[in-house]
Amino acid sequence: MGDSNLALTQRASRVVLAHEPSFRIGDVTIEPQTRQLERDGQRVTLEPRVMQVLVALARSEGKVLTRDELVESCWGGRIVGDDAINRAIVQIRQLTSGVAAGSFTIETVARVGYRLVGANKYEGRIDAGSLLTRRGTVIAGAAAVGVIAGAGLLTQTWSDRREPEPLALQHYRRALEIRGQASRLQTEQAVSYLREATRIDPEFADAWGALAWGYRGLLEFGPRPDAARIEALSRSAAARALEIDGRNADAEAALLLLKPIYRNWLEIETGCRRLLERYPAHSITEYNLALTLSETGRWREAQPFFQAVTDREPFWPLPCRGFINALLAGNRTEEAEDVLEAALKRWPKRVDFWIIKLRYLLASGQTAEALQFADDPRNLPAENPPLVELERTLIKAMASGIAEDKQLALSRIWKAATAEPGLAQIFILATGLLGDTSSAFQMSEGFFFGTGAWSHIKAQRPNTSWLFLQQASPIRTSASFEALVREIGLHRYWQQAGLQPDYLA
Repeated sequence: MGDSNLALTQRASRVVLAHEPSFRIGDVTIEPQTRQLERDGQRVTLEPRVMQVLVALARSEGKVLTRDELVESCWGGRIVGDDAINRAIVQIRQLTSGVAAGSFTIETVARVGYRLVGANKYEGRIDAGSLLTRRGTVIAGAAAVGVIAGAGLLTQTWSDRREPEPLALQHYRRALEIRGQASRLQTEQAVSYLREATRIDPEFADAWGALAWGYRGLLEFGPRPDAARIEALSRSAAARALEIDGRNADAEAALLLLKPIYRNWLEIETGCRRLLERYPAHSITEYNLALTLSETGRWREAQPFFQAVTDREPFWPLPCRGFINALLAGNRTEEAEDVLEAALKRWPKRVDFWIIKLRYLLASGQTAEALQFADDPRNLPAENPPLVELERTLIKAMASGIAEDKQLALSRIWKAATAEPGLAQIFILATGLLGDTSSAFQMSEGFFFGTGAWSHIKAQRPNTSWLFLQQASPIRTSASFEALVREIGLHRYWQQAGLQPDYLA
């Protein structure tokens, strides 16, 4: 019994990365002190907690570690939720499709815990001196620095292994905290911070890469008369990042996604998958892969990617929004409700989650509940008051069922669509929910092709994922829907790719 307790204590002993020597699993070298994995010259830097979990599993040498043991060794015994452990396991598993492919896997033992299973025999620990001799003294010079930020990149590394200027680093970190919030104002502010970071430190590769992606993000807030200039600035920043550091994930993602996803579905999907092989768990790329899948009507296939980014990036709302929509599209209602309620607590004043809840209640026939939710002043978002009031008008018209109320709501929706064409898809879906599918398709023709009476709402970079949302059911059941997706080019894409969207499968 004493030996058993001793073994348990050793297995659950605290993982202190600064004191852990490097080791190998197969042909992958793991360096806990720098939080890096290396294989054939390819290097990946992990979050500190993820590296601790990997070290703990490797220490067990194939034996199962319970969740309690992982908490004890990696979180110091503090109370943590299952999400924290799951997030770390997900990120380690993502390595097995990239730098660590074929070297090890993480196996879940139901109701017990996890164990690391190596395709090649675990080779034990190696001393840092042999690594220093093999790879040069640069390793001793500077450890990679991790930045925790909530806006689209949880972990960034100075892949040129050079410490940035402190003031430049402050600007960079601040930019990562605010970008990715689906706000033009915040995206522009992030770009300003990143421009200042690169001015202070012109050799700061990751700031240049983030700037390239920041410019790319501005293209989403169209229509922009300066779109060509913004694209040129993005290309220039990406080129500078890659000149300093040939492996800069942000820069490569920006160059790939300067093209709109619309009508470039296969190229973007293939490119995102290729980038994820090079940069496992790169949140921007994984999010845009999920977005591409949803744009082609494959919400169910997109769901695990949205979920992975949501787990990794708890303060980035867009993946969470996609995750909720994917669950709803897959009829996983109870799970969707749980994630949505958590999102509303985390972002109580965002209009997008508020609208998702209202539209979900409407689409599921809970009109009275939708009306009650919309009328509760505690729930009202702080963003875009005209849109909030318009949504409340929609709910009241749906609740009353009176033709005059619906016509009033429609007239207000159409006026709003003219004033804010960037939100056209929201208004098209509302028109469909009110039963006027003919007008919804006329607006869609204007949105996608710039034709007809609604030509003025044509999008520079149209998205198609909203066509496959749960709330789009009134539109999809119309005979005009198949003609629309054919004209968009989705039918041809589905045939070429040999797949079917969820609604046809």
